[in-house]
Amino acid sequence: MARVRRRRKYASGRKAKAIDDRTGFKVNYRDLKKEWNGLWVHEDEWEAKHPQLRPRSAVDAQILHHARPDSDDATVRVSGLRFNGVQFQAFVGDVTVTVS
Repeated sequence: MARVRRRRKYASGRKAKAIDDRTGFKVNYRDLKKEWNGLWVHEDEWEAKHPQLRPRSAVDAQILHHARPDSDDATVRVSGLRFNGVQFQAFVGDVTVTVS
């Protein structure tokens, strides 16, 4: 059975030269690497993308998880406030707090 050879799509680049996008020097084509910004540079000049250029997606929540609507019938009253005797009363709707 005869062996079928595949044709190459591209040349091997063994003797090819290219221009480094950063330095402008003529370098071997095989020594080029593509950077994150699209530049083709020599492998000695290649730099990885800095981590600060990859922003993390921050969630900025605008609503509360268990939000409750405002109630017009809620009564808020604070009375009997004394500093030295530490007497304090507060009324919020049906809740009563008394500290003495």
